[in-house]
Amino acid sequence: MKTFINEKEQKLSKSCLLNLGGISYSVIMGYIKKKDVKVNGKRVNKDIIIFSGDKVEVYLKEENKDFYSSVFEDDNILVINKKVGYTSEAVFESIR
Repeated sequence: MKTFINEKEQKLSKSCLLNLGGISYSVIMGYIKKKDVKVNGKRVNKDIIIFSGDKVEVYLKEENKDFYSSVFEDDNILVINKKVGYTSEAVFESIR
């Protein structure tokens, strides 16, 4: 579970994208639709507008640290197979 306090008025999905780096929009919307997100202690299933100071709790599935598998690697190039649901940016950051 990850918890954060929203800093400005915005949609729940956008706030989650900013605070839960590395998780794609579609995965976040799946969490919202399955009621795996609480805002101020109440479960929500819609992408509502949240306000500054709102407490958001996201119940994440067991995190798999293997975002990718290496297909080919040598001194100059790395070819990977990225798993669905992770952004390319998150995979790149985990490689660095």
